[in-house]
Parts: sequence; C-alpha cells; structure tokens
Amino acid sequence: YKVTAIDAAPAMLAEAKRNAGPWQEAIDFRLMDAQKPTFTAESFDVVLSRNLTWVLEDPEQTYGNWRHVLKPGGLLLNFDANWYNYLYDADLKQQYEQDRRNVQQNDLEDHYLSTDIDAMEAIALQVPLTGIQRPHWDIRTLEKLRMRSITTDVSVWQRVWSTVEKINYASTPMFMIAAIK
Repeated sequence: YKVTAIDAAPAMLAEAKRNAGPWQEAIDFRLMDAQKPTFTAESFDVVLSRNLTWVLEDPEQTYGNWRHVLKPGGLLLNFDANWYNYLYDADLKQQYEQDRRNVQQNDLEDHYLSTDIDAMEAIALQVPLTGIQRPHWDIRTLEKLRMRSITTDVSVWQRVWSTVEKINYASTPMFMIAAIK
C-alpha cells in the first residue's frame, strides 16, 4: 500500500512518524489541514480518520472534501465518539463523573487529567458536533453527500480499546462509520 499521513500540527505529525516505527520511510507524511486536503480529486482508495471529526469547524464540508479525494468505489472509515456531550446533558455528565471515579477506584491513569480539561471543554463548546448525537448525524450527512453502503459499528470500542481506555471512556464509546463513494 501507498500510505499518506496528514496532520495540521507539526508535533502530532512527528509523533505519528515515531509511532510508524520501521514503516516510517514508506509513509508520505504531510503537514496539512484534514478539513481542506489539497490533494487532487480521486487520489485515494481509502480515507481514514480517528478522533477528529468531533472537533472540526465545518464537519459537513470536510466530509465533502474527503469524498472529493476518494476514487470511485473508495472507502471512507471514520472512528470517533461523542466527546464532551456531557457539557450539554446532565445524565451524561453524571456518567462522565462516574468514569472519573472508576478510574480512581481502579488506580488507573486518568486520561482526562493528561490534558487541559478547561481548554478542551472550551474548544468543545465552540465546535458544532459536541451537542449532537452521533453517528446519526454522520449517516444523514454522508447520505446527503451521495455516499453509499453506509454502515456503523457502535461497539468497535469493545474490540479495539484496552481495559484502561474502556474504563476511562465508558460514557463516550467510540464508533466507526464506513461509507463507499
């Protein structure tokens, strides 16, 4: 496979390069905004994203841009979660707080404490998907963009997350969306 990896943050791109280990020389790493990829139309067989769409300023336009760079029959795979929905829902806030207690009771690293929670919540309050129930929104948006064979897997987190992640993020399980151009 020919792999191209993009990120708008130089530090994250450097981290991705380190994570690629022995494969880093085979990957084309590019500093680029995933919301507005500058690739030519129909350049890729697959577009893959993880934990990104929730923070996008214009996620519908981004899905359209990703569709644009996909070849006919190309596959879009998006992994995300309803991060920070607890800011709009009291029941979800209680579940989030229970996650924090469960982490502490199990003497695990609290992944939320390794970030600036106030800054992340401020960002979450400014982006459009925080208060929206997903992946329902994604399905409707991809249908409008004439993507086909749209499927979701709302239990993918059970197969790919470690035990520590499952306890940290129990109230915000990751989902997967797949769609064909």
